[in-house]
Amino acid sequence: SVADGRSPLVNYIGQYTSLLPYAVAPILGLFHYTIAAFTGAMTCLTLAGFLCVHRVLRRVTRDPRTALALYVPFVAVSVYPIAIFGDQRLSEAADYAIFPLRYLGPCVLAWLCARHLDGAAPGRRFWLFALGGLVALNNVEFGLPALGATFVALLLAAPPDRLLRRTVGLARDIVLGVLAAGAVVCVLTLLRAGALPNFGYVTYYARTFGIAGIGDLPMPPLGFHLVIYMTFVGALLTAVVRARRAASGATLTGMLGFSAIFGLGASAYYANRSHPDVLTALFSAWGFSVSLLAWVAVRALADDARRAVELGHRVRGAVPALAALACLGLTSSTIAGFPPPWTQLARIRSNAGTEADVREGAVQFVATHTRPGEHVLLLLGLGHDVARRAGVVNVMPFNHPDSIFFAQQLRLAIHLLRADHGVRIFAVTSVPLPNPPTTTQDYDVLGRATVALIRQAGYVPVMTDPVSKLTEWLPRGSTATG
Repeated sequence: SVADGRSPLVNYIGQYTSLLPYAVAPILGLFHYTIAAFTGAMTCLTLAGFLCVHRVLRRVTRDPRTALALYVPFVAVSVYPIAIFGDQRLSEAADYAIFPLRYLGPCVLAWLCARHLDGAAPGRRFWLFALGGLVALNNVEFGLPALGATFVALLLAAPPDRLLRRTVGLARDIVLGVLAAGAVVCVLTLLRAGALPNFGYVTYYARTFGIAGIGDLPMPPLGFHLVIYMTFVGALLTAVVRARRAASGATLTGMLGFSAIFGLGASAYYANRSHPDVLTALFSAWGFSVSLLAWVAVRALADDARRAVELGHRVRGAVPALAALACLGLTSSTIAGFPPPWTQLARIRSNAGTEADVREGAVQFVATHTRPGEHVLLLLGLGHDVARRAGVVNVMPFNHPDSIFFAQQLRLAIHLLRADHGVRIFAVTSVPLPNPPTTTQDYDVLGRATVALIRQAGYVPVMTDPVSKLTEWLPRGSTATG
């Protein structure tokens, strides 16, 4: 969308990310915005997020072998497949909406927070909160919990006798940091689009899914989600107890608090739509907490064994420690699911089981019926890429027609078309609904109501391309030609 002239938070509403496209688009431009370049960029950013977690564990344990032993289960549970089709493995780590778009910012923030607590750069808390503000603006679902987690981590790492003073100072820094992040975004959009950002777009989809109930599913009373939630609660209680006792290792205490608050906040993602596939999106946050708790458990059991304290105390202390190690056993068991490298080489070569959201002939049809640089509304998957290649600008404010759930969203798109003095709409209006429908919700506005809504806006069909199945619409009585 950025390559096609759209500006997130101004005239484009990002479903999963609002700021990352500004940073990635120039890099993709060096490789002509190919799908391979996009895949490579997302893979590198995902790897960067994983490496940030490794660096956190390295600072917490002070031992590279121990850090690796705790890191491998984290990676294994993060890439745990939710479906396997031959050589194809579908996991949340391969879903760009999860990694890197949601997780990258929190992972980087956790790494920098651990560095700060360990006495390394960044030395000022302001810079952490400024970055945290950008992370929250990029993706509010995981970014806002990460910002709150940073606050709690810095608070718990402080000496208990300076708690009030520390709280006041942190509150000041978080306000200044978030304001600074907002100011940076304002400057960015002013320079690029000549307009201030609409910060309401940050929560647009959260409100769409949460308040309107799109895709909501009830949470079962019992299930594995309780294990995940209790792990986060255990991490928070452990961090609080360590802070009260002024235990050695402020970095460990802070990271326990970070993982707990981030995990509990991100769990709202599952609370809203309690589907098993959504629960797996929390596995990375859970695995991070498990690795930290396991390290606390190992240290506690070793200390008890050395001190040889009374049996009752040892048993009471062993119960939570054994629970943490049991969770580590669960995450470690997923290591067996790592695919052999040769199967993945075969997958890449075969390319079997993949789906390409590419409509043949769309670029040629759009280019033939438009003028270079013309603003159009293209209701099509990969529509912004089609528009860029056709030499026009797609004013579509959403990433995909499947992200249009309500009539007012389509009316907003048409309003933006008219505001940019565009007249043409290109849409695939003959796509049938799945039978049976995938959910009880009415997702397919384009399949059921696009024709009626476009006609209500005063448009009439002009021509349908037999190859791409795109239909060109013009205002009633228009004489515009390509």
